[in-house]
Amino acid sequence: MSGFANERTVIGTLLNGNWSTTTIEWPGVNFTPPSKTGDASDPAAWLSFELENVFAERLTPHWVQRDCAVEVGYYEEIAGQGDRLMRQRIDTLMGIFREAHTSTIYFDEPYLEPSQPDISGDEEWMFAQIRIPYRRFSDVSTDEVLTLAGQGSTQMVITETAHGLSETNAAGLASGTWQKAIADASGPYSNGLVSTVIDADTFMLTTVGTVRLESHGWSEGKLYLDQSTAGALTSSAPTTGVVQHVATAVDANRVIVHEYLPADIT
Repeated sequence: MSGFANERTVIGTLLNGNWSTTTIEWPGVNFTPPSKTGDASDPAAWLSFELENVFAERLTPHWVQRDCAVEVGYYEEIAGQGDRLMRQRIDTLMGIFREAHTSTIYFDEPYLEPSQPDISGDEEWMFAQIRIPYRRFSDVSTDEVLTLAGQGSTQMVITETAHGLSETNAAGLASGTWQKAIADASGPYSNGLVSTVIDADTFMLTTVGTVRLESHGWSEGKLYLDQSTAGALTSSAPTTGVVQHVATAVDANRVIVHEYLPADIT
């Protein structure tokens, strides 16, 4: 459970701000269920939590998104009120988590799983189980991100102070710095496309392979390094001077980046 300390904090904060007089049981924590009151107007109730990683991971530009879930067991004494009050409590509880989120956790739509009476010790409690999927974001190292993406050999995250590059720029390395590439005599020529700008000092370069660039603006077909505008690509094949076929636009959002070297056809 140590890896879920942040989730525990988020859940505790949500409940403390929106729920009252309910004891929470965490696995591995000493806990004694409350005694039944026998008072229909003030039934005893308690919650138990399980946090689980369902081992589904997706990559975002510089985060790993793990799909997890909270399983909440809600227990209430049978006090002659039937299921109506319990359902109201469950709806309130589900509403606390519905669309709740922080900078690292986003809770998805909760749903009820099959319920049944539960025996705790010598006592029988009404029991309902709520499942709350959530997305957990982890800030990880560059190497971990690329390994999880399966792209460690085709993408690289580059840190360079005030790089000045934008997404879709062709970029080249010259004299130890990354610059907008250009197909003129001085270069630099393209080493890849800027696929993500993380911040003013960090960007991701795709050197080869398919990359998603939303609404990149190019027509489908071959893209060449521009001879006059640094960082730009053109669909018009140059007939003289330096030619470098940098990429091919597959559709409105995807591009294949190539490893073609520049050639002077003057």
